[in-house]
Amino acid sequence: MSHKYTIQALRELISVRRDSEQALRLCASSLEPGPLQDVCVRGAEECADARRELEALVERLGGGRQPHGAAAGFWRSGWAGLRAALARGEDGAILDACERGESWILEVYRNALDDHLPDFVRDAVLRQFEFLMSTHDAIRGCRLQRAVRGDVAAPGAQAGQH
Repeated sequence: MSHKYTIQALRELISVRRDSEQALRLCASSLEPGPLQDVCVRGAEECADARRELEALVERLGGGRQPHGAAAGFWRSGWAGLRAALARGEDGAILDACERGESWILEVYRNALDDHLPDFVRDAVLRQFEFLMSTHDAIRGCRLQRAVRGDVAAPGAQAGQH
């Protein structure tokens, strides 16, 4: 049985997890200690763990390891607005970029879950998707805390909110 399309879907998830790990580490290093920095650090660690699990699934299905993609792909990904947010150095802008990035990852996972995946792969991808949703909720929680303090106009004020 050929797992060509499953391997392709897993490689896409690996790519977005690698991008997200890099983005969240950049965010964490740019933030003052606090809840948002903690969410970014935990999210980056989860991305690394998830990426390793996905790579193991690819190998189990007979696919080999692929070299990392170009760094330019990272800036064109769902994290495209991160560079500007980091340049501004404002927690609110970084928070917006994190939420957009996590929304993008969730969409890639939804697309993968729409594919016909072997049960053991679907179980792993679904578990990761559910964890991603909790990370996205934690980022949104940081937004709500900022709104209560008056640091931002309103939660979900950015365009393209999911």
